[in-house]
Amino acid sequence: MKAHGAALTPTRILSPMIIFFRRIFSSKIGLFFSLVFIALIAIAFAGADVGRSSFGGVAGGNVAKIGDTSIGLGELREEVRRRFDAARQENPALDMKTFVESGGVDETLDSMVNSAALEGYAKKLGFGSTKALEDAEIRKIPAFAGIDGTFDQTRFEQAIKGVGLTEKTLRDDIRRQLLIRQMTGPVTGITKLAPGLTLPYASLLLEARDGRATFLPATAYAPTGEPDAKAVADFYAKNSARYTIPERRVVRYAEFGEATVGKAGAVTDADIAKFYADNKADYAASETRKISQVIASDRAIADKIAAAAKGGATLNAAAGANGLAASEASFAAASDLSTSIGAAAAKAVFAAPKGAVVGPLQGPLGWVVTRVEAIDGKPARDLASVRDDIRSQLVERKRQEALIDLYNSLQDQLGGGADIAELADAHGLKVETTKAITAGGTLPGSDAAVLPDNYAPVVSAAFEASEENFGEIVTIEENKRYALVDVTRIVAAAPPPLKDIREQVARDYRLAEGAKNAKVIARKIAARVEKGEKLEAAVAAEKVPSFTTQKIGGKRADMARAKGRIPPELSLLFSMAPKSVKTLEIGNNAGWMVVYLESIDEGDATKEPGLIEAVSTQLASAMGNEYVGGMLNAAKKAMGVELNADAIATLKRELTGSQ
Repeated sequence: MKAHGAALTPTRILSPMIIFFRRIFSSKIGLFFSLVFIALIAIAFAGADVGRSSFGGVAGGNVAKIGDTSIGLGELREEVRRRFDAARQENPALDMKTFVESGGVDETLDSMVNSAALEGYAKKLGFGSTKALEDAEIRKIPAFAGIDGTFDQTRFEQAIKGVGLTEKTLRDDIRRQLLIRQMTGPVTGITKLAPGLTLPYASLLLEARDGRATFLPATAYAPTGEPDAKAVADFYAKNSARYTIPERRVVRYAEFGEATVGKAGAVTDADIAKFYADNKADYAASETRKISQVIASDRAIADKIAAAAKGGATLNAAAGANGLAASEASFAAASDLSTSIGAAAAKAVFAAPKGAVVGPLQGPLGWVVTRVEAIDGKPARDLASVRDDIRSQLVERKRQEALIDLYNSLQDQLGGGADIAELADAHGLKVETTKAITAGGTLPGSDAAVLPDNYAPVVSAAFEASEENFGEIVTIEENKRYALVDVTRIVAAAPPPLKDIREQVARDYRLAEGAKNAKVIARKIAARVEKGEKLEAAVAAEKVPSFTTQKIGGKRADMARAKGRIPPELSLLFSMAPKSVKTLEIGNNAGWMVVYLESIDEGDATKEPGLIEAVSTQLASAMGNEYVGGMLNAAKKAMGVELNADAIATLKRELTGSQ
């Protein structure tokens, strides 16, 4: 594919939600988000949980009504903040005002409404779910898998408990996912289209075009010499947005943290003795049992596994013979195990000797067979043996308590109107003041950050403030480092004075004039070609200085593979009629082009069955998306959607600090 000119920036195609949903489980942070998303997102359609209360109309505390389902103002606020925090991970310079003005609130509400509408419509059409289907979905979630990759009941319970969810909450949302999936599955499951329908599109990809083009740069037609002062001033006035420097703020901050509070008080022997007494159970003799277990959905299968294990086979081998796999875990007390298999069963496991097989016993997700693999007994520890460890814990606790006290004290004083400089002086903190920086934390005309990367929250807080000298405490490193932050001066977005950038403006003015002149020549060349002249002859007749025509062209498939990096003259070439000529402006006053389409070679995909197959798959996916879009519209119409515009506007003002 041959062309003249700069390539365009490619457009990134966002992956479906389900791809993100699966990938995010791989990290520790991902575990939290995966569980939250399970409870808050209906697959592929929603970005948040939807309130399930019923109400007669869009009340003041609600932002939307979908059938009998309401979305509360608080729910929307929480989800917007969650999405904003996620966006900040990708772009630390993002502020809430920009996020909201870019459609953050509207897009979040749309996804919540879509989820509620699809769920309600699915129920209305009679779709349902079963516990077995829910169990199957739970088993698929990597966050609940043990070290062997299979579902682990203990890990499941610990994981959902760790993020404040219950099994019921999780199952409720999975049930919603299943409802929506059942309803949309038939159309999203379209994998191929008929060859007769696909052939024209596949052949279009094989179409080839040839043409010629010439480039008329603005620099070749720009006026020389010093431009007229009035002309430069007028150009500056009309194009002031081009030179505008974004809003800048002078940020003042003072960091405090663990180093500020120091040792925060001595730890006495009495403190150590009291801690030991209060936590005596932690130092008592203990017994940890390492167990392996397998969960079967059918009692008969569980009986087979138990029989094989009791006959001498390893539990994993016995499970494998029945298409399952065992997982391992360790427990320090029967009470820890009882949450997954019940108190009586846990007591039986802790009463059994090493090597014993217990079960089958019925658990929440099926029949559990357990083998006691090892028993690790630990003797009691006296005060003398743990004194140093307790001292270290208490020193850290006192430091944390002192830091919390300092944080709360500073927060109270800020709320009472205290100035950061006064507080810093009283507590021995060093006050730093930046130059006027942008929301990205840089100086105008520079990409270098003024503050370290971990100070992004300081910059964000400063630019979220609606006024100067607001005073706020910002977290730099959780539980360790904080900063007092305020803004001493706000410099509104504005272009610099003309006298400061006159040379740049004059240069831009000359280029703009050159582009105008190039346009005139380009139209003259095009007019000649339209009358029958060859492009080369027309260029020569207009005495284009030192520039010639060049051949451009390629196949439409090449453009598809370019993924957006397509020179503008090629895009134009593939939209033109045969033997036609067009002019094309090149951005930023770079100049003009004249493009002529010489020939079109029609493609024939009948000899490319592989291409027809690939296009069929792609078109099927696009068609499935169209069908789902139609289904969503039908769901909204059937359920009825009402929005509380006043509540939505109020939330936007609240988030942007404009009220």
